Amino acid sequence: MTARRTTTRKTSRAGTPRTARAGTIIVGRGKVGRALRVALMRAGAEVTLVAGRQVMPRDVSAARVVVLALPDAAIASCAERIAGGLTRGAVVLHCAGRLGVEPLAACAVAGAATGVMHPLVSFASTRVPPPLAGATFVIAGDARAVRAARALTTQLGAVPLVAALHGAAYHAAAALLAGGAVALTAHAIEVLVALGLQRTAARRALAGLLGSVAANLSRLDAPEALTGPVARGDAATITAHRAALRAVLPEARVVYDAIAPAVLCVAVSAGLDAQKAAAVRAALSETSQRTTRRRPRAR
Repeated sequence: MTARRTTTRKTSRAGTPRTARAGTIIVGRGKVGRALRVALMRAGAEVTLVAGRQVMPRDVSAARVVVLALPDAAIASCAERIAGGLTRGAVVLHCAGRLGVEPLAACAVAGAATGVMHPLVSFASTRVPPPLAGATFVIAGDARAVRAARALTTQLGAVPLVAALHGAAYHAAAALLAGGAVALTAHAIEVLVALGLQRTAARRALAGLLGSVAANLSRLDAPEALTGPVARGDAATITAHRAALRAVLPEARVVYDAIAPAVLCVAVSAGLDAQKAAAVRAALSETSQRTTRRRPRAR
């Protein structure tokens, strides 16, 4: 009981108790909300975490900044629920990359500044929050909301990017990378496991490879960071890859086939010789034709 009181109340240097709600309130106890709370508290911020379904107007009555870390569909209804408790001058932000400030309209009518603060971060687990230092937060909204979001982002050691990007296309770009990278890694892990490597060892090894890709991208444009046989126009190696994958794990070869045209597109933009690009296309086409011819015989 005593420990619980110490987490909800703090004492100023003058000895006067004050509630943590005088600082920032994060609404939502999911992956994003918990990670933001942990990172902000480590940075010395006053933070209160409230469940989205339980938040009431009185919970935000003393907050300077309210961050809605909620599913997209829950943001507008939560904003309507808390609007009556906001003090004039408060800032309300949400963390959804697919949405603009429109779901916060009720808070804006109540006199709050509203904005979006979307972290370009992969939140995979509530138990193991990702590091936020160095990550980019894409920010937009009212001038006062942008200032508040920049201050929070800077306090986290993250990089604020003020740009009106939020929407389905922006969110699709982020999801394409975050989900695509994990999906491709999962298939690569299965290939290594099929070759006899322990799953944990395979995952760690490929995570290291993925980290080196990210490091390259932090310094180079995407076409410059591209490596591998497609980037080199090495049609013979591509043919060997497909044959090996078909023998070891056919479903991984399907993924390889699906991603190769996208890789080739980037390689061409990086300056791949037209003759080599044609050889890669021919290798891809030849492999597909052979597969098509052989399937009826296998039956």
